Amino acid sequence: MKRRYPVNPYYFIFFSLFMLLSPTFTLQALSLSETSVQDNLCSKIFINRALKKLIGIADPWRTLAESPVQTSGGRPVKKLGKETGKDTEKSENQKVPGKVLEKKLSFIGFGCLNFGMVSYYPYTPAEGDYTQYQSSFGVNPPEPYEDFSWAFGIGMDYRLFDSISLFFDGGFYTWRLLLARKDGYAYGQWVAEQTGYSSAVIGPFSMDTYYYMDTTAIRIGARYILSAGNFQPWIGIAAGAYAWQATIGNRELGLKYGNPDSGISPGYSILTGIDLVFNDFCLRIFGDYGSAIGYPRITGLIKDNPDAVFENTGGEFVTGPYKIGIAICIKQ
Repeated sequence: MKRRYPVNPYYFIFFSLFMLLSPTFTLQALSLSETSVQDNLCSKIFINRALKKLIGIADPWRTLAESPVQTSGGRPVKKLGKETGKDTEKSENQKVPGKVLEKKLSFIGFGCLNFGMVSYYPYTPAEGDYTQYQSSFGVNPPEPYEDFSWAFGIGMDYRLFDSISLFFDGGFYTWRLLLARKDGYAYGQWVAEQTGYSSAVIGPFSMDTYYYMDTTAIRIGARYILSAGNFQPWIGIAAGAYAWQATIGNRELGLKYGNPDSGISPGYSILTGIDLVFNDFCLRIFGDYGSAIGYPRITGLIKDNPDAVFENTGGEFVTGPYKIGIAICIKQ
């Protein structure tokens, strides 16, 4: 008599082999398509838990669960949490924790000193024995007295990229030179030309007499930032329009000689500097080389010859071409 089994042993063997081998077949099927892996995460979790409860085998999904599932086209990425079993989702556009994005817009206030102001001037001081200046070809004619030149302005700076920013600024620039002291004399080659070479010296002057150049400039430019962080060296270039006025007289006394001249000239500048960045505040130290060129034409400077004209046909810097300054930047 054959021994009867409650269950056919072939069925039991077949079922056991199926349960043991099914994870391998399933993994191979899932690896054929990353989309299939992503869409069947819930099924994997269910099968994994069922297998552990039924036959107590090792976690067949552990290797797959610990490796992130890559997707294409910027689609969200899912992976199985190691401990909680929950899905976590990331996006390519998700911000990196702890990364602080630098503010792009800054408001700027600046001030600077100007140097290299004038190359051709109406007069030069003729002190002491000024008879050597009686001809238009006097020996070593002196230059005007040194004087103060400055500028200030405001602007905006926009960080277009990490290393490139655009800026817009407007400023007031002024320089003056002391041409002659009160009761003193002055020499000018153009004076000899206008008086038939009878004399190149005029005076005495009734007041300290200055040559003023006042300029308002509006510029647009770009900067290239060489490094990031709290210490940011940079180089830049700017171009703009310069509205200028040339005057001879004494501003403190409200008096002037002759008739002032004015005009608008284009100009450019080459800049370099260093930004010291402290959160939303920046201290900038900069150098600026460049200026517009004006062609002042001033009449009425010789009392006995009202038609005499001082004209700078070679052109004159309307701002000091060499500038050194500081600026304060506040980021918004």
